[in-house]
Amino acid sequence: MAKERILLWGGRSQARVVDAHLRLQGRRVGYIFDYSLDEPQFETSAEFLNTPEHLSRVLSRCTGFVVCIGGNLGAQRRMISKHLMREFDLEPVEVISDTAIIDPEATVGKGVQIMSGACIGVATTISDFAIVNTNATVDHECLVGPGVHVMGAAAVAGCVTIGADATIGTNATVLPKLTIQSGAQVGAASLIRRDVSENSVVVGVPARHLRTETRIVDTSVVAKLRG
Repeated sequence: MAKERILLWGGRSQARVVDAHLRLQGRRVGYIFDYSLDEPQFETSAEFLNTPEHLSRVLSRCTGFVVCIGGNLGAQRRMISKHLMREFDLEPVEVISDTAIIDPEATVGKGVQIMSGACIGVATTISDFAIVNTNATVDHECLVGPGVHVMGAAAVAGCVTIGADATIGTNATVLPKLTIQSGAQVGAASLIRRDVSENSVVVGVPARHLRTETRIVDTSVVAKLRG
Protein backbone atom coordinates (compact mmCIF):
# COMPACT_ATOMS: atom_id res chain seq x y z
CA MET A 1 0.00 0.00 0.00
CA ALA A 2 3.02 2.28 -0.42
CA LYS A 3 1.27 4.20 -3.20
CA GLU A 4 -2.08 4.46 -1.43
CA ARG A 5 -3.47 8.00 -1.21
CA ILE A 6 -6.86 8.15 0.49
CA LEU A 7 -8.89 11.34 0.29
CA LEU A 8 -10.74 12.49 3.39
CA TRP A 9 -13.59 14.87 2.56
CA GLY A 10 -13.87 16.93 5.74
CA GLY A 11 -11.26 18.32 8.10
CA ARG A 12 -13.04 18.32 11.45
CA SER A 13 -13.58 15.78 14.24
CA GLN A 14 -14.94 12.93 12.14
CA ALA A 15 -11.93 13.19 9.85
CA ARG A 16 -9.60 13.11 12.83
CA VAL A 17 -11.15 9.88 14.07
CA VAL A 18 -11.09 8.31 10.62
CA ASP A 19 -7.47 9.37 10.09
CA ALA A 20 -6.46 7.78 13.41
CA HIS A 21 -8.14 4.46 12.58
CA LEU A 22 -6.59 4.31 9.12
CA ARG A 23 -3.10 5.07 10.47
CA LEU A 24 -3.46 2.31 13.08
CA GLN A 25 -4.20 -0.08 10.23
CA GLY A 26 -1.13 1.04 8.30
CA ARG A 27 -3.11 2.91 5.64
CA ARG A 28 -2.18 6.28 4.16
CA VAL A 29 -4.28 9.42 3.98
CA GLY A 30 -2.85 11.51 1.16
CA TYR A 31 -5.29 14.43 1.03
CA ILE A 32 -7.80 16.22 3.24
CA PHE A 33 -10.38 18.50 1.64
CA ASP A 34 -12.59 20.96 3.49
CA TYR A 35 -13.83 24.08 1.74
CA SER A 36 -15.05 25.58 5.06
CA LEU A 37 -11.62 25.64 6.74
CA ASP A 38 -8.28 27.37 6.27
CA GLU A 39 -6.54 24.35 7.77
CA PRO A 40 -7.58 20.99 9.24
CA GLN A 41 -8.55 20.93 12.91
CA PHE A 42 -5.93 18.32 13.78
CA GLU A 43 -2.29 17.59 13.02
CA THR A 44 -1.77 15.58 9.87
CA SER A 45 0.93 14.89 7.29
CA ALA A 46 -1.68 14.79 4.52
CA GLU A 47 -1.89 17.58 1.96
CA PHE A 48 -4.73 19.97 2.82
CA LEU A 49 -7.01 21.39 0.12
CA ASN A 50 -9.83 23.89 0.55
CA THR A 51 -11.04 24.82 -2.92
CA PRO A 52 -12.75 22.64 -5.56
CA GLU A 53 -10.05 23.70 -8.03
CA HIS A 54 -7.29 22.35 -5.79
CA LEU A 55 -9.17 19.11 -5.21
CA SER A 56 -9.80 18.66 -8.93
CA ARG A 57 -6.04 18.65 -9.56
CA VAL A 58 -5.38 15.66 -7.28
CA LEU A 59 -8.47 13.48 -7.75
CA SER A 60 -6.71 11.37 -10.37
CA ARG A 61 -4.02 10.54 -7.79
CA CYS A 62 -6.48 9.37 -5.12
CA THR A 63 -6.88 5.64 -4.59
CA GLY A 64 -10.03 5.87 -2.48
CA PHE A 65 -12.05 8.22 -0.30
CA VAL A 66 -13.94 8.62 2.96
CA VAL A 67 -16.56 11.35 3.35
CA CYS A 68 -16.05 12.45 6.96
CA ILE A 69 -19.32 14.30 7.51
CA GLY A 70 -21.28 13.14 10.55
CA GLY A 71 -24.24 14.49 12.46
CA ASN A 72 -27.51 14.67 10.55
CA LEU A 73 -25.83 15.14 7.16
CA GLY A 74 -26.27 11.61 5.86
CA ALA A 75 -27.93 12.72 2.64
CA GLN A 76 -25.01 15.07 1.95
CA ARG A 77 -22.51 12.31 2.73
CA ARG A 78 -24.24 9.95 0.30
CA MET A 79 -24.49 12.55 -2.46
CA ILE A 80 -20.77 13.39 -2.30
CA SER A 81 -19.83 9.70 -2.17
CA LYS A 82 -21.92 8.79 -5.19
CA HIS A 83 -20.53 11.74 -7.15
CA LEU A 84 -16.93 10.70 -6.45
CA MET A 85 -17.73 7.13 -7.49
CA ARG A 86 -19.67 8.00 -10.62
CA GLU A 87 -17.71 10.94 -11.99
CA PHE A 88 -14.17 10.06 -10.87
CA ASP A 89 -14.29 6.27 -10.51
CA LEU A 90 -13.05 6.43 -6.93
CA GLU A 91 -13.66 3.58 -4.52
CA PRO A 92 -15.15 4.25 -1.07
CA VAL A 93 -12.98 3.05 1.81
CA GLU A 94 -14.58 1.17 4.70
CA VAL A 95 -13.28 2.39 8.07
CA ILE A 96 -13.83 -0.30 10.68
CA SER A 97 -12.12 -0.14 14.06
CA ASP A 98 -10.14 -3.15 15.19
CA THR A 99 -12.12 -3.03 18.45
CA ALA A 100 -15.56 -3.11 16.81
CA ILE A 101 -17.52 -6.37 17.14
CA ILE A 102 -19.34 -7.40 13.97
CA ASP A 103 -21.19 -10.70 13.94
CA PRO A 104 -20.14 -12.99 11.06
CA GLU A 105 -23.76 -13.08 9.88
CA ALA A 106 -24.03 -9.30 9.67
CA THR A 107 -23.77 -7.48 6.33
CA VAL A 108 -21.73 -4.32 5.93
CA GLY A 109 -22.00 -2.05 2.88
CA LYS A 110 -19.63 0.23 1.02
CA GLY A 111 -18.01 3.22 2.67
CA VAL A 112 -19.26 2.48 6.17
CA GLN A 113 -17.57 3.89 9.26
CA ILE A 114 -17.78 1.62 12.32
CA MET A 115 -15.93 3.05 15.28
CA SER A 116 -14.27 1.82 18.48
CA GLY A 117 -16.33 -0.54 20.61
CA ALA A 118 -19.34 -0.59 18.28
CA CYS A 119 -21.30 -3.85 18.29
CA ILE A 120 -23.28 -5.16 15.30
CA GLY A 121 -25.57 -8.14 15.90
CA VAL A 122 -26.58 -11.28 14.05
CA ALA A 123 -28.29 -10.84 10.65
CA THR A 124 -28.09 -7.04 10.83
CA THR A 125 -27.40 -4.97 7.71
CA ILE A 126 -25.39 -1.75 7.86
CA SER A 127 -25.97 -0.11 4.47
CA ASP A 128 -23.66 2.01 2.35
CA PHE A 129 -22.15 5.17 3.87
CA ALA A 130 -23.67 4.62 7.31
CA ILE A 131 -21.78 5.53 10.49
CA VAL A 132 -21.99 3.50 13.71
CA ASN A 133 -20.08 5.51 16.26
CA THR A 134 -18.10 4.72 19.40
CA ASN A 135 -19.68 2.11 21.72
CA ALA A 136 -22.99 2.15 19.83
CA THR A 137 -24.95 -1.12 19.69
CA VAL A 138 -27.12 -2.29 16.84
CA ASP A 139 -28.65 -5.61 17.86
CA HIS A 140 -29.82 -8.60 15.82
CA GLU A 141 -31.90 -8.48 12.61
CA CYS A 142 -31.80 -4.71 12.18
CA LEU A 143 -31.75 -2.87 8.88
CA VAL A 144 -29.71 0.33 9.03
CA GLY A 145 -30.29 2.29 5.83
CA PRO A 146 -27.77 4.18 3.70
CA GLY A 147 -26.37 7.38 5.17
CA VAL A 148 -27.66 6.65 8.68
CA HIS A 149 -25.64 7.90 11.66
CA VAL A 150 -25.95 5.93 14.90
CA MET A 151 -24.12 8.18 17.36
CA GLY A 152 -21.92 7.23 20.29
CA ALA A 153 -23.34 4.84 22.92
CA ALA A 154 -26.77 4.68 21.26
CA ALA A 155 -28.58 1.36 21.76
CA VAL A 156 -30.71 0.03 18.93
CA ALA A 157 -32.60 -3.12 19.97
CA GLY A 158 -33.36 -6.09 17.74
CA CYS A 159 -35.50 -6.07 14.59
CA VAL A 160 -35.40 -2.28 14.15
CA THR A 161 -35.52 -0.64 10.72
CA ILE A 162 -33.80 2.73 10.29
CA GLY A 163 -34.48 4.55 7.03
CA ALA A 164 -31.96 6.37 4.85
CA ASP A 165 -30.16 9.37 6.34
CA ALA A 166 -31.78 9.09 9.77
CA THR A 167 -29.80 10.03 12.89
CA ILE A 168 -29.91 8.25 16.24
CA GLY A 169 -28.47 10.60 18.87
CA THR A 170 -25.86 9.91 21.51
CA ASN A 171 -27.12 7.59 24.30
CA ALA A 172 -30.55 7.24 22.67
CA THR A 173 -32.42 3.95 23.05
CA VAL A 174 -34.64 2.45 20.35
CA LEU A 175 -36.90 -0.40 21.55
CA PRO A 176 -37.38 -3.59 19.49
CA LYS A 177 -39.34 -4.00 16.25
CA LEU A 178 -39.75 -0.29 15.55
CA THR A 179 -39.27 1.74 12.37
CA ILE A 180 -37.37 5.01 12.24
CA GLN A 181 -38.26 6.41 8.85
CA SER A 182 -35.94 8.17 6.41
CA GLY A 183 -34.46 11.49 7.50
CA ALA A 184 -35.74 11.25 11.06
CA GLN A 185 -33.60 12.66 13.88
CA VAL A 186 -33.68 11.08 17.34
CA GLY A 187 -32.37 13.42 20.03
CA ALA A 188 -29.60 12.52 22.46
CA ALA A 189 -30.65 10.27 25.36
CA SER A 190 -34.18 9.91 23.96
CA LEU A 191 -36.26 6.76 24.45
CA ILE A 192 -38.04 5.57 21.31
CA ARG A 193 -40.97 3.28 22.02
CA ARG A 194 -43.05 3.87 18.89
CA ASP A 195 -42.35 4.38 15.19
CA VAL A 196 -40.90 7.73 14.07
CA SER A 197 -42.20 9.32 10.87
CA GLU A 198 -40.14 10.60 7.95
CA ASN A 199 -38.05 13.74 8.60
CA SER A 200 -39.38 14.06 12.16
CA VAL A 201 -37.24 15.38 14.99
CA VAL A 202 -38.09 13.61 18.25
CA VAL A 203 -36.70 14.18 21.75
CA GLY A 204 -37.31 13.14 25.33
CA VAL A 205 -38.16 10.17 27.56
CA PRO A 206 -40.37 8.92 26.11
CA ALA A 207 -39.66 10.73 22.85
CA ARG A 208 -42.17 13.25 21.49
CA HIS A 209 -42.39 14.97 18.13
CA LEU A 210 -40.63 18.35 18.17
CA ARG A 211 -40.68 19.46 14.53
CA THR A 212 -40.21 18.32 10.93
CA GLU A 213 -37.02 19.11 9.01
CA THR A 214 -36.60 18.58 5.29
CA ARG A 215 -33.26 17.19 4.20
CA ILE A 216 -31.20 19.71 2.25
CA VAL A 217 -28.39 18.60 -0.03
CA ASP A 218 -25.90 21.23 -1.25
CA THR A 219 -24.46 20.24 -4.64
CA SER A 220 -22.57 23.49 -5.23
CA VAL A 221 -19.09 22.17 -4.38
CA VAL A 222 -19.25 18.87 -6.28
CA ALA A 223 -20.60 20.75 -9.30
CA LYS A 224 -17.29 22.65 -9.49
CA LEU A 225 -15.11 19.55 -9.56
CA ARG A 226 -13.43 18.70 -12.85
CA GLY A 227 -11.67 15.53 -13.90
